[in-house]
Amino acid sequence: MKNSIKFLVAVIAVLAVYSCNKPGHSSASYNLGVTFEVNISENPQMKDSIVTAPHYSWDQVIYFNSQASDVNVGYTGGFALSAKKGSAEDSEDQARFVSADSGAGSGKSNCYMGFLQTTSMPKYDIQLELAEFYSATSSIVGCMICNSESTKRYAEEVGFEPGDFLRVSFEFYKSDMPVGSLEKYLVDYVSGTELKMVNEWEVWDMSEKETKVNIPTFDAIKIRVETSRQQIEPCFCMDDFVVFLSVEY
Repeated sequence: MKNSIKFLVAVIAVLAVYSCNKPGHSSASYNLGVTFEVNISENPQMKDSIVTAPHYSWDQVIYFNSQASDVNVGYTGGFALSAKKGSAEDSEDQARFVSADSGAGSGKSNCYMGFLQTTSMPKYDIQLELAEFYSATSSIVGCMICNSESTKRYAEEVGFEPGDFLRVSFEFYKSDMPVGSLEKYLVDYVSGTELKMVNEWEVWDMSEKETKVNIPTFDAIKIRVETSRQQIEPCFCMDDFVVFLSVEY
């Protein structure tokens, strides 16, 4: 394989509109969504497995990055493509990339992304390649998000205490300059007297309508996972990632 694995995805919604506002150029605005689905019957090696690679891409537009030298070689952090349902037989290393939701991916889909933060990470974890367009703007819509089996096991075997948390932050960049950030608690024993955990797939709506935070157009995302104690693995699972694009080509 080259430095990317292409996998089947779905465009979740096409919103608009092709026109010819300028001589020689057409424009389009649409939601571009990645479901990470792989046809298991056509790719039997993916059944109940985890695959690491330097980049996973959708049509050379959205890239999900890992720190790896080749497919399943040299992985040290970042995204991994997972097709695993949780099982007591999963090793500790595997549990980092297994969804805490028993249905595997969002809506019981076959595949999703696991993410592990380490000391060796790519510069950006998600990138948009928009250079091929005459002009392009983007805005974040959101994703589905869930704790990993590793975090669920920690809750069952060790137990969280008041003050504990696992927080995921998305930091947005344009031309290497920060343009904003959003965060979500997947383990929250801070803001109330009861432990709250996201152990089933949950919508993380990052749109301005939901967050009241305007994230200007971006071309890269750096993900940071913060935990209250070192023993809590800095990992989570993600599915159905969606951005809104307006392009002229």
